[in-house]
Amino acid sequence: MAFGGGVSETALSPFIAILLILAGILIFVLPRHRVIVPFLVAAMLIPNNQVLLIGFLHFPTLRILVLFGLIRMCSTKISSKTDIFSRGWNKIDVVLILLAVITAVNGVLLWQNTAALVKQSGDLYTTLGVYFLMRFLIRDDGDAAR
Repeated sequence: MAFGGGVSETALSPFIAILLILAGILIFVLPRHRVIVPFLVAAMLIPNNQVLLIGFLHFPTLRILVLFGLIRMCSTKISSKTDIFSRGWNKIDVVLILLAVITAVNGVLLWQNTAALVKQSGDLYTTLGVYFLMRFLIRDDGDAAR
């Protein structure tokens, strides 16, 4: 068995790039309780094979959307000084972090090469980024009902 592969150059169509930029703009300008709509619509409708390649790092569109969301989360924290997550840390946060880290370590130990470390780091970023972005966007039952 061998590890590695994937695209060797950016595979991002202009139409998808425009949709991604539009979703990013909406993530920045909409009120917090409305941000989940463009995030989820873009995450579900943009194909996974659309990838931005920077050096040896692969950025599928979901990772780019997560980056937009994390920037929004950080800017909200800096500007308003409110808690990012309602009710603070909970046991599910800890369990998910442990699951993601153990899975990443397992993948690195299985393949034992740099490419596996890069891939697992990207998967860790995606998993934790989406989870914590959803925690930021969905604060109560009212947010979930919208």
